Amino acid sequence: MSKTRIRISQPTSKLCKLYSVDPEGSVWVKIRPPGMAEETERAAHTATRSRTIRDGNVVISTHINELELALVEVVLTFAESNLDIDIEDPDEPGEYVPVNLFGTRDGLGRAHVTREIGRLPTSIINEWHEYVLEVVPAWKDPFGWTGTQPLEPAIKE
Repeated sequence: MSKTRIRISQPTSKLCKLYSVDPEGSVWVKIRPPGMAEETERAAHTATRSRTIRDGNVVISTHINELELALVEVVLTFAESNLDIDIEDPDEPGEYVPVNLFGTRDGLGRAHVTREIGRLPTSIINEWHEYVLEVVPAWKDPFGWTGTQPLEPAIKE
């Protein structure tokens, strides 16, 4: 019996320029497709459901905070960035607060990435999230997941 080794390619990360931060296009983020761990974490944010019985029928309601889900998706797919900007502090007009996402997800740490992305203005998050949806089109449906998408073609050795 012969053994066949198969290599499966992972979807590649995509470099996206954040024009809302810099119209010249020098500020970028790299978005990586999610793995099962990221899919599972995302699913926790879309799984809020309740059942009620009305007139003898079961009614299932689903509640999603789309802004929170967008933020979670941006964090889960963050791979790398050169984003290092100062944003005006909403509580102290005229004062600026640094937002540093210069580096890789592994180098910066998950807590740092989550905190810094959460401090960005909504316009930047919205632009970034549009790129996430380009990389992970299944997430355009709040209940979609990448397991419904075909894998890259396998290469037999």
